[in-house]
Amino acid sequence: MFGLIEIKPGTFRGNLVNEVDINEYIKSYSLKTNTSWCVVSSKMSTRFVCRSFHKKTPKENNKGKSKNSDCRAKIEILIKLSTKDTNKKRSVISIQNDHNHTVVSGEALSYLRPTIDVNIQFEAIHEENIELKHGINSTELTNAHINPKYRTVRYWYDEWKKLYLGPHSGIGVNKNMIFQYEINKAQNN
Repeated sequence: MFGLIEIKPGTFRGNLVNEVDINEYIKSYSLKTNTSWCVVSSKMSTRFVCRSFHKKTPKENNKGKSKNSDCRAKIEILIKLSTKDTNKKRSVISIQNDHNHTVVSGEALSYLRPTIDVNIQFEAIHEENIELKHGINSTELTNAHINPKYRTVRYWYDEWKKLYLGPHSGIGVNKNMIFQYEINKAQNN
């Protein structure tokens, strides 16, 4: 998808042209390396289209010591303005992959954010009226990209329930139950 040419260890030239491409590149790199990246800064200038700086986890987060290891890994992406000098070397991607922690252990994989594909699969399962306890498979890998944590699935389930089943109490519950009853009655006739 992205053509990369290595110009020195950890520095590449690519065919990225805008901030959308940067986000897609970071997403694909994150999936391939089982890492999760946070944007520290993203700037525009008269000399370049976009400059984006990503770190494994921001230093100033409010997490405990176990999740905040002050990792030195970072990705910096610079997309220069298109001129005759920069035409074939517009984007420069610098990757410093110095993690001071493991990225392949079960615990490290469990901190990853679930992907949008997992969320779509979750909603598809609940469209088929499968209950929450069947939506979580504890025998899957601990990779949160593939198998989200219980609290994430619970949140998605609560959002799905609000959207499709209405509120838990009050007039909305009765309206929704009557509406579902009428739909089922019409389908059976």
